[in-house]
Amino acid sequence: MVKYVKKNGIEKPVWIDPLFPAFRGLLDAVLQKVKVQSKSNLCVGGFIERTTREATLYEQAATTCLLKTLDPLSLELEAARKKSAMPLPEHSAQAVSTTEGARSARRAAAQQAQAAADKTAAEEKAAEIENKMLQQIAITENDIAEAYAKINIMVARFCKGTAFKVIADEIPVLTPHVFDAQAIVHRYGLHYNGSEAA
Repeated sequence: MVKYVKKNGIEKPVWIDPLFPAFRGLLDAVLQKVKVQSKSNLCVGGFIERTTREATLYEQAATTCLLKTLDPLSLELEAARKKSAMPLPEHSAQAVSTTEGARSARRAAAQQAQAAADKTAAEEKAAEIENKMLQQIAITENDIAEAYAKINIMVARFCKGTAFKVIADEIPVLTPHVFDAQAIVHRYGLHYNGSEAA
């Protein structure tokens, strides 16, 4: 089941396994609440359907939490990208004969050097924010994969509790289907390579 834990001011979803899934499977088998479908040869029942819905809920909650984390960072990233995309002021180095002309040339060169330094700092900040966002996406992707591994172990225990024989093929395997890292990366215009971040 999904439980929310407050971390750094943000409520983050966490998957908590129900207690004693094998015992629950045994009770459901005795009460005939679970069966093996003849077409798919998989265990089906109310507990498995409920677990599937809760797994989907967990995925949606994790995606929502990730988007709440990424939205403020995306605004900072956009501002840093705009600042780094600004053109540098032009400065023409001409032979200056007067003192006032030399001062204005030095001032213009200093402004151009400051603008170049600001542009470099903005590019570095944009790269840092993008890496942080990619890292958040990778962490969420790993959290969801870990939760589904726990869910599949729990479903296997439940299904094994329903039968009084060795079963393997009858155990359904749940997979993530809501969370899409590529869509999130595309939404924020990030550069993402496969399943690795940063």
